[in-house]
Amino acid sequence: MTHIRRIRSLAALLPLTAVLLGGCSAASSEPASADGAACVDATLPNATAEELVDVLRPRGDGTADSVEQNLADQFAAARPAQIERVEQSAVFKNVPEDGDAGFAGAVCADSRWDDITAGAVTLSPRAERAAIVSAGHGYCDAYEQMLPAAVSTGSWKDWAGFTVSMVGARQSALDAAKAAGRDSTTEQQALEEETRALEAARQHICPQFG
Repeated sequence: MTHIRRIRSLAALLPLTAVLLGGCSAASSEPASADGAACVDATLPNATAEELVDVLRPRGDGTADSVEQNLADQFAAARPAQIERVEQSAVFKNVPEDGDAGFAGAVCADSRWDDITAGAVTLSPRAERAAIVSAGHGYCDAYEQMLPAAVSTGSWKDWAGFTVSMVGARQSALDAAKAAGRDSTTEQQALEEETRALEAARQHICPQFG
């Protein structure tokens, strides 16, 4: 499964009903440096709406079959509306000037981006970074969409509560697994990476929600 397909899976899991460079160590579990220079081009301006939408473009294995063609056709038909949706998004409109670079630099060393940072998926520098930052935009969009219902039901009212709603149950399950003696190192690393990405999104993509 390619990185792009993993991004598509993330977008499907988040409640976004309207629709989240070489040099990094692929084995690293440490957070990236703040400037992101080791992993991505931190000099690029923020992604355009088109670039964020195109992260979800179906990428097949080179086999031209009816399924791949149908997916490509569906994406092409929906693309203009999705671009307009992103352009009108309050999150997209309010990303700080260096927001995408800050988010990508904070998370790009994590293993979830190995296919991109190790060059397994060949994309332009801008498309590489858009593939990473789309996750941050996705978290922020999800927060904005879920907040009214969460507040009205008393579930949570801020980003800390949102983070717990996203990862809390999984952390509890992992804690129980550890107590039972099961090795859950890989799952724990993935959860820590997602928690780090959530915080990076709050800091860099949508600080207005902080």
